[in-house]
Amino acid sequence: MQSRVRKLVVYVLAILSCVIFLLPFLIMITGSLQDKYFFMGAPSQWITQPLTLTNFKIILSRPHILRWFINSAVISIIPMITTVYIGALLGYIYAKKDFVGKTVTFWLFLSMIMVPMQSYVIPRYVLFAKFNWINTYWAFLIPQAWDIVYFFLLKQYMVSIPDSLIESAKIDGASEMAIFHRIILPISKTSLAIVAVFTFISRWNDLFYPLLFTTNARMFPMTVGLASLLTQGGKFSFEMAGTVINFIPTFIVFILMRKYFVQGIATTGMKN
Repeated sequence: MQSRVRKLVVYVLAILSCVIFLLPFLIMITGSLQDKYFFMGAPSQWITQPLTLTNFKIILSRPHILRWFINSAVISIIPMITTVYIGALLGYIYAKKDFVGKTVTFWLFLSMIMVPMQSYVIPRYVLFAKFNWINTYWAFLIPQAWDIVYFFLLKQYMVSIPDSLIESAKIDGASEMAIFHRIILPISKTSLAIVAVFTFISRWNDLFYPLLFTTNARMFPMTVGLASLLTQGGKFSFEMAGTVINFIPTFIVFILMRKYFVQGIATTGMKN
C-alpha cells in the first residue's frame, strides 16, 4: 500500500511538473494564433477564441526574412561543426597525449571561462572594426569556431575511452588521424551530438553579439531581425508569432538528436 502511494505521489508530481514546463509553450502557441494586443485572461479561455495566421503572414512577408534565416543558419551550423570537430580533436589530444605544457595550457584554457564575456566586448568590437568584420560572417565564425566549455566536456568523456583500443589500432598500423576519425569519433558520437545540439541552440538564439556586430538589416540573423519587427508590431500575439518562428529550427534539431540524449542518460555512470 505504501509503495502504491509513493508511486501515485511521484506520478502526480511528474504530471504537475510537465504542466508547469509546458504552460509557457501553450501560451506562446495559442497567443501566436490569435489577435491579442495584451496578455489578458487565463490561457484556458483562449481556446474558445478564433484562430488566425495573420501574425505569421505579416512576419513571413517581410522583405529580409529569408536572408535573416540564411544568416542564422550560417552563423549557427558552421560554428556547430567547427566546435564539435575542434573540441573533439583537442579533447582527444589532452585526454590521451602527453606533451610539454599540457597542464599549464589546459588550465589557461579553463581560466578563460572565468572572464565575463561583457568585459571583452569593447576590445573585440574595436578589433573587428579594424579588420572590417562588422556586418560580416567573420565576426561570428572566427570567435565561435570552438568553445572551451565543450572542449572540457569532450576531454572528460574521452578520458574514459580505453587506451587498449588506441594501442590496438597503432599495432595495426593506423595513423593518429585515422585513429581519431575511425575510432574516437564513432565512439564519442553521443557526446558529440549533445555538444552539436547545445552549440546550435546557443548560436541560433544568440541576440547579444549579433545586436552589436550587425547594423545592416540584410546581415541581421533571425533573433535581431525579429526583434526589430517586434518593436514595430506592438502587440502580444505578434511577439508570440515571432517567438514561434525562431523556436521551430531549434525544436527540429532537438527532435532529430533526441535519441542521443536518451543514450547519454542511459549510459551515465556505466563503466566498461
